[in-house]
Amino acid sequence: MAKKPVKGNKQSMQTFPICKNLWPKWAFCLCAFVLPLAAFSQIDDGFSDGDLSNNPAWLGDAADFQVNAQSELQLKAPEAGTSTLYLPTQITDSAVWEMYLRMEFAPSTSNFLKIYLQSDSPDLLTGSGYYLLVGESGSEDALKFFRQDAGASTLLAAGALGGVATNPNLRIKLTKENGGLWKMSVDYTGGTNYTPEFEVTDATYGSGSYFFGFYCEYTDSRKEAYFFDDILVAELLPDTQPPSLLSATPVSATEVDVVFSEPLDETSATEPSNFNINNGIGTPAAAFLDALDKTLVHLSLANPLVSQTDYVLTSNGLIDLNGNISPSQTASFSYIELAEAVQFDILINEIMADPSPVVALPDVEFIELYNRSDKVIDLAGFGFSSGSTPQLFPSFQMLPGSYVLVCDDSDIGQMSAYGNVIGLATFSALTNTADDLSLTNPDGETIHFVSYSLSWYKDSSKEEGGWTLELVNPLSPCIGEANWRASENLLGGTPGQPNSVLNEALDETGPELIRAFASVDAPSELRLFFNETLDKTAAENPAYYSINNGVEINAASLVAPANEAVILQLAAPLEKSVLYEVTVLNDVTDCSGNAIGNNDKLPFALPEPIEPQDVVINEILFNPETGGVDFLEVYNRSSKIFNLADLIIGNLEVGVDTVTAPVAEDHLLFPNSYAVFTENRGDILSRYTVKNENALIENDLPSFNDDAGNITLFRADTVLATIIDAFDYNEDFHHPFLDDVAGVSLERLNPGSPTQDRNNWHSAAKSAGFATPTYQNSQLIAHQPAVDDFFAIPDPTFSPDGDGFQDFLTIIFQTDKPGYAAQIKIFDAEGRQVKTLANTDLLATEGFLRWDGDTDDSEKARIGIYVLWIEIFHPDGDKRDFKKTCVVAGRL
Repeated sequence: MAKKPVKGNKQSMQTFPICKNLWPKWAFCLCAFVLPLAAFSQIDDGFSDGDLSNNPAWLGDAADFQVNAQSELQLKAPEAGTSTLYLPTQITDSAVWEMYLRMEFAPSTSNFLKIYLQSDSPDLLTGSGYYLLVGESGSEDALKFFRQDAGASTLLAAGALGGVATNPNLRIKLTKENGGLWKMSVDYTGGTNYTPEFEVTDATYGSGSYFFGFYCEYTDSRKEAYFFDDILVAELLPDTQPPSLLSATPVSATEVDVVFSEPLDETSATEPSNFNINNGIGTPAAAFLDALDKTLVHLSLANPLVSQTDYVLTSNGLIDLNGNISPSQTASFSYIELAEAVQFDILINEIMADPSPVVALPDVEFIELYNRSDKVIDLAGFGFSSGSTPQLFPSFQMLPGSYVLVCDDSDIGQMSAYGNVIGLATFSALTNTADDLSLTNPDGETIHFVSYSLSWYKDSSKEEGGWTLELVNPLSPCIGEANWRASENLLGGTPGQPNSVLNEALDETGPELIRAFASVDAPSELRLFFNETLDKTAAENPAYYSINNGVEINAASLVAPANEAVILQLAAPLEKSVLYEVTVLNDVTDCSGNAIGNNDKLPFALPEPIEPQDVVINEILFNPETGGVDFLEVYNRSSKIFNLADLIIGNLEVGVDTVTAPVAEDHLLFPNSYAVFTENRGDILSRYTVKNENALIENDLPSFNDDAGNITLFRADTVLATIIDAFDYNEDFHHPFLDDVAGVSLERLNPGSPTQDRNNWHSAAKSAGFATPTYQNSQLIAHQPAVDDFFAIPDPTFSPDGDGFQDFLTIIFQTDKPGYAAQIKIFDAEGRQVKTLANTDLLATEGFLRWDGDTDDSEKARIGIYVLWIEIFHPDGDKRDFKKTCVVAGRL
C-alpha cells in the first residue's frame, strides 16, 4: 500500500449553543430547524475514531464502507456496483476542500470516482453543484473539475494529463474565493508539497446548505480498492501569514531559484534589493517572478557562484497577494558546478581481480575509482568494461580527491563499510591473470584504460589471490606496468583510502620507442610501440616522424584505447631485404607532456620466413624458485630479420600430451639478438638482471617439468609444421656441484654447436645471478679456435666453483673425416683414474667436450694436475692416442 504523510493537527470543530428546556416552544422549534445545518457547517474527519456513524455520521451507502486498520475510509462493497457516501454541510462564499485519496488500480470508465464538493441534493448524480472526476478512458487521465446542473455536467478545468492515470495516490487542496474563483493544487505523491493545477472562475452556485460526498462506480475486482483520509471542508479563513522562504537552489553559476510558501506580489518579488547572498555574491543583478508558479523567484547574479562553496541567501520584505510582508529570512545552499571529464580526470586506482584466498577484505571483485582532478564529475552514463559491453553507471557525483568503489550490486553490503560504493547490475568479471579494463565517458571516449597482468604484482606470493593491485602514482597516468604493484596493506588492499604504495612524484620521464614492426602482409604500414600513453594531438601528426631511404609518411593514427601505439601510413610499400630506421621527433610527448628524448630511433625491416636453425633455443629456466616462473630464451644466429609471431613453442616430449603456445605478439628479432618468453615479466624482472626489458616478452608457455622435458620451436606451415629447433633437457645437465638447481637456468655454450649435445649446455654462473635473460650467456663459448692435431685444450687451468670464470674444462676437437669414436679417461698426478669422460662415444667432425671437474663417484676432483688420455678409432682401422694435461685450481 502506498504511504501517505502522518496525519497532522486539524482545525478545531466549531461549537454551537444547545437549546435549553427553559426556552419557549417557538425557540425550541427554531433550534430544531437550525441545529442540523449548524452542526455540519464544517467537515473534519481523519477517521482516527474508527467510526462512520458518529462525529460525523456519514449517510448514504455507509454499509459499503469501513474504517480500516490504517484509520482510512475504505470502500468495502460486497459485489460490483455503485456506492454513495455523503454529509450535509454549510458552504460559505469562500471555502476550502482538502482530502487524501488513493485508488489501487488504473481508473477507467468502469472504475471511477466523483468527489462532490457541493451538491444541492443528497442524490448526488441528479443534483446541481460542483464535482471532481477521477477516471476516464485512455491513459491520460487527469483530475477534471465539472459544474453539474440538474444532473447535466459541464467541464470547467482539468489538471495535469496522466496525473491520475495509474494507481492514483494524491492529496488535493481546492479553494473557492469570493466571486467564484476556484483554485486547485495537488501533490501526486500523497504529501503536502502542493503544485498549482488550475484556476477557473464560476459563480453559478454560491454559499448555502449543500451536501459533500463520494460516488464510486466499480467492478468486482475493484470493490475494495478506494481509500480516503484527512477530509476537510471549511471556511477559507483570511490569510494573515507572510510568505515563508522555503529553499534556494542554484541553477548555474549565475542563477539561483528561490521558492516561497505562497504566491508573491510581483513588485516585491522582482526587487533585487530584497535578496542578498553572502561570500561576496551580494545583491543579484535582477529578480524575476516565474510566469506560471508565483511562488518561484529566479535570481540573476551579478557575481558568479564559486563551485564547492556554501552560501546563505537572505530575503526581506517579500509580500504575498494578501499584503502580508515577510521578515528577514535565510536559506542555506551549496553550489557544485559539474564538469565534463577528460582523459585521466578519473583513474582506475585499485583492482581486486582475484579476492580468493581471502586475506582480510571481502571475497568480492571490485575496482576503485579516484578523481584526481579539481572538478566535480557526475558518473551518470559512464561505462566500465573488462573487454565486453560497458556497464553503465547511475548518477554519482565525485568530488575532487574522492574515491568510490565499483562492484556488482549484490556485493554493495559487503563493500559499504569501506566508503562510497556504486553497484552495477552486471559487474564485468575480472580475469585473475590478465585483463583489459576500460572506463569511458557518456560519449564512449576512454577516460582510463588499464591492461594488467600477473607481472604487475611484482610479488609472486601476492599474485595467488587476496591482494589488490594499486596504482603507485596518480600523477603519472601515462605509465603502465611500472606504475602498479601489489598492495602493502595487511588487509590486502586499501579500498576507499589512499593506496599503500602511493608515491606522487612528478612525472618528468618521456616515453620510449620500444618496438617498430612492419609486415609483409601490409608493407605500406608501420606500427610503432611505446612504453607510455601518448598525447593524441602530437602522436597523430605525421610530420613528427621520419624514415630513412626516402620513405614518405602520409598519416599517423593513435591506436585506442591504450594509446601506446601509432600506425604510420606510408606513401609507398616497403621493400624486402632492406633495413630501415624510423625516428620519432621530440615533439611527440606522453600524456603528461614529457617529450620522447633520446629513445626515439629503431631499425626495422620486412621480416623473412624462419628456417630451421635460424633461431635456436639459447637458455631455459625449467625449475624456478618457489613461487617463480619459467622462461625460454631464443637467439637469432642468422643474418636475417624475423617476426617472432611466426613461432610456436611446444612441449613435444614422447609419452606426454602435446602442449603448444603460439607467440602472440608481433616482434622483430634482429641478427645476433635475444628474446625471452615468460608468463610473468614482473617475476623475472624481480629475480634476475634483465639488460633489455624490451626483449622480455610476456607470453603463454607450455608446462616444463622440473626434472626433464622437451622444448620445440616450430613454424606452422599450410600442410606440415617446420621444426626450427628442439631440445630435450634434463636436470643432469646442470653443474654436478650445485647443491640446489632451483632458479638456475641452463645456458647454451655455443649457438653453432648442436642443440641436443649435452656438452653444449651448462648451468648459468653464480656471478651472473644464475641466469642471463635477454643478454649473452655467462658460460658462452663464442668461437672455436683452430685445432692443429685433432684435440686441443685452449685453457688448461679451470676452477669448478660456479663463479662464472673457467668453471669447466673445454676440450675442442676437429677430425680429418667423419666416423671416429673416442674414449677419454682422466687420471690424477699419481696415475689413478678419476673420471671416464667418453666411452666409445661417436664424435662429430668438430665440436667440444666438457669436464666439470667431477669424478666418477660424483665428488669434486682435488686441486692439482690431471692427465687426459684420449683414444680415437675409425671403422677403417685408423687409431690414434693423445695425452693432454690440465689443472684443477681452487682456493686453499
